[in-house]
Amino acid sequence: LEAGDESVPRKILSIGANLKNSPMYWRGEHTKLRALQQFRRAAHGDVPTYFQTNSMAEFHWPQMRALLEEYVWATRGAEGAAELLSPDRARNLLLECSHVVVAYFDARTVNFWSTVLREVLEYDDAWWRLEFAKGRGAAHAHGLAMSFSHHAQREKLLASTGCSVNELFDKTPESQAAA
Repeated sequence: LEAGDESVPRKILSIGANLKNSPMYWRGEHTKLRALQQFRRAAHGDVPTYFQTNSMAEFHWPQMRALLEEYVWATRGAEGAAELLSPDRARNLLLECSHVVVAYFDARTVNFWSTVLREVLEYDDAWWRLEFAKGRGAAHAHGLAMSFSHHAQREKLLASTGCSVNELFDKTPESQAAA
């Protein structure tokens, strides 16, 4: 560093950008989302049409519980599987086996977005991220969906009130700060 060589710090920072959930990773994801939003606005004049939050009912999904039981049985035997019967111990097992729980939630979220939401919302582009609740660590997802057809319907409705998405979008604190 004294000689002006910044290659090592740059390499360290670039590695951080690939570590999921690190600040550098989320900065990169934020950049991708902003690029998608700016592209959609410039190319099609639309902004995200829908915001969706998916949360997890980890104690109420029989398929996830069965998957967790199978994993615990395979890794800990009958004694470990018996722990799932205790409500107090089941919560700890969810935390200890969070990789199984998160993998199930991720698969369920991808499936929900690619089947149900794709048909209902008729979206053309989508972006979502998984987060974890402070405290109990439960996974949840937040996402944005953009739909050409629903954007046109929304524009028509707003036009009848004398307003447009662009006018609303231009009144955000970010756009006012830039002006």
